[in-house]
Amino acid sequence: MEDVTILNLERILEMMKFKTGRITFPGLSIRATLKPNQYFLNEGPVEDVQKNYEGWAEIFKLESDRSYDTENLLGEFLSWELISGHQLTIMYYLEEQEHTTNTIGHESTHALIGLGLGYKLTKELEKEGFDFDPFEFFDDEEDIADVGGILAVYKKEKNNFKDFNYFMEFRYFAMAHMEKDDIAVEEGLFDENYFIS
Repeated sequence: MEDVTILNLERILEMMKFKTGRITFPGLSIRATLKPNQYFLNEGPVEDVQKNYEGWAEIFKLESDRSYDTENLLGEFLSWELISGHQLTIMYYLEEQEHTTNTIGHESTHALIGLGLGYKLTKELEKEGFDFDPFEFFDDEEDIADVGGILAVYKKEKNNFKDFNYFMEFRYFAMAHMEKDDIAVEEGLFDENYFIS
């Protein structure tokens, strides 16, 4: 009887567009295979982050510490385990962030870490030529997710640069931002409008 209940749950999750098995994390374009009990949903753009959370909380009877500031959230990821042992991870972001690769990459990184696949971020950075492990450099997951956001922008924009010098400036900006380089701070490379759109 328990197997039938789990089977029904998995069908319901599939109907709700949750994915398991081989998935691609949006923005990062990192592919990974989830465990059979892990389910991921990229809900995409939503009108209101707080109301969206409340909807999921009602569906799954979530009790979560929302002590952080939800008023200025551009996106969010949720992760929790059901009594059945199924781990659900959801990411979404505000409608006005739909084309902001940085936000999508940031939330996608949270999801990657939440599913125990954070090491894939480091591998992807290495693949792109960044000799940098954010897990050794940062203690705060928000900083690590920022690295994912920058990586997403870098991957999207690197082929659009016709001028090699401009490309190298962009690459330097990305690495400096990841490392919070003192020289880069002095040069003002951490202005939110610098390269990132």
